[in-house]
Amino acid sequence: MGRTSPAYRYVRTLLLLISAGTGSIFHIGGHGGGSSGSPGPFVAASTCDCITINSWTTLRSVVQAALSIGALGTRPHILLCPFSITKDHDEQPLDLSEQIFVQCMKERDGDECVIRSVGDDAEAAQLGQPMIVMSSDNAWLQGMTLTGARGGVLIVQEEVKGAKLIDMNIVGNSSPDNQEGSVVDAKWGSLSHVIDTVFTNNVGTALQNRGTM
Repeated sequence: MGRTSPAYRYVRTLLLLISAGTGSIFHIGGHGGGSSGSPGPFVAASTCDCITINSWTTLRSVVQAALSIGALGTRPHILLCPFSITKDHDEQPLDLSEQIFVQCMKERDGDECVIRSVGDDAEAAQLGQPMIVMSSDNAWLQGMTLTGARGGVLIVQEEVKGAKLIDMNIVGNSSPDNQEGSVVDAKWGSLSHVIDTVFTNNVGTALQNRGTM
């Protein structure tokens, strides 16, 4: 999606509206948000083309805005500046319900996009709720570190095609207790690609594939 395309301008506008609503600062390459080309109150010019994430709520809002582009038939590519955030075990998962490419921008050694699940571990294991659900074809994740989940990390839903996990670090998680599942669960009829992804210090089945991988 080029920076002059209607799709890029549309998703950029949505992200600016979200930043104004949350008080977050989004670093988006190109011009600022003011009508004269100057930066708006919540937008700063950046040498990179990435978006700043400061909470799980902000991440879900940014992705939700971009998913509206996927619904129109164009897969949006969201480039995230390195971050470290927490997610309460009982907060709603990130549902990739349309085609989308979410990528962590790693320009220097040590750059990471870390999501750490926190809270009551026993309750989370019984709840069995993952961090991320891929419920649409052609949803891609790249460069994320996912840790601390106690209800599994990610589910690829039945019949979903073209799911991709690229350069992911799945560390220190566990699969749900007393129920079928795993840290990453690709369900029946799915087609998934796991590329350059590392599973470390997880408890239970790291990867369960019931489709094609």
